[in-house]
Amino acid sequence: MAERKAGRPPGRSAKGRAREAALYETALRLFAEQGYEATTLRQIAQAAGVSAGLMYRYFGGKQAVVLRLYTELSTTYSARVGAVPQPWAAGVAEALAESLAVLGPHRSLLQSLMGVLVSPGEGGIFSEATRDARRRVMDAFERAVCTAPDAPGTGLRLPLARLCYLGHLAVILFWLLDRSPEQRATHRLVDGVGQNLGRTRWLLRLPGSSRALAAFDAVVWMGLLGGPAA
Repeated sequence: MAERKAGRPPGRSAKGRAREAALYETALRLFAEQGYEATTLRQIAQAAGVSAGLMYRYFGGKQAVVLRLYTELSTTYSARVGAVPQPWAAGVAEALAESLAVLGPHRSLLQSLMGVLVSPGEGGIFSEATRDARRRVMDAFERAVCTAPDAPGTGLRLPLARLCYLGHLAVILFWLLDRSPEQRATHRLVDGVGQNLGRTRWLLRLPGSSRALAAFDAVVWMGLLGGPAA
């Protein structure tokens, strides 16, 4: 095996990392400007001033760019969501608001990726390839519910947290489709969630609520993932 030249840092060089970052940013810009499906790797390489072969070397395909975006956004989100225990409804409302805050600057880009986001393919939000990114976001909702001073009974906590996570995805979809000025309708919706979610606590105390929520949780995740939530 050939030895690495003395003084050369292991792994990719600084120039290589800069080139990879430039390709990544160029790809995201073109996705936002002309759509994911309409953008080719060759176009990305040309816009970045490199060969198509180099683009393939760094990313291999457009989905790799999307997966990197998911990783970056979910990591940023995970670092921003508060870890201080508070009433579960307030924690869920905060987790939802923080998600929109992190995604806000990327709305046009995410709109261009909607077909990928909801697809059953590798770039879909419920695919195996996006499992780690999905888990980072889901963890925030599980912390909000399970560590709350008013957390519901043990059998209700995880199903409730996962239901809140799915509700947050529905709000994000609404936000991406929102045609109101500055997405005011979405902001009103989020405010309504924050003001009224806590009023649903009585539902969790009804007889059979734990069994019903667990059954709903199992059916939903069987449909989305083909098995238990992960």
